[in-house]
Amino acid sequence: MMIRLFFRLAFLFFCCLPLAYATDNDAEMLKLFKNKICLGCHQVDAKRVGPSFNMVREKYQQDSEMTADILATRIRSGGSGVWGALRMPPQPKVSQEEAFLMAQWILGKGE
Repeated sequence: MMIRLFFRLAFLFFCCLPLAYATDNDAEMLKLFKNKICLGCHQVDAKRVGPSFNMVREKYQQDSEMTADILATRIRSGGSGVWGALRMPPQPKVSQEEAFLMAQWILGKGE
């Protein structure tokens, strides 16, 4: 009985631990991604229709030419061929400023 309780508590602790490290900026950015419908195709840590934000960060971490400006332009104009055959549609409802904030956050430079 005590062992089961221990494992349940340990499970809850490790499941909730990442939430304790989420910042206000993370919450604000996730709200922006949700409002702009990005989360329909992307997730933070798992591939959906498009790559996860973490996959994008990992891909471009070593690419010194990938800047938040370039990624912001890709967010707004869409594109294809980088992550497979499926095309990302243009996102004209995302302002240049919002796209730049998103790109900074995705690349890990907006934390």
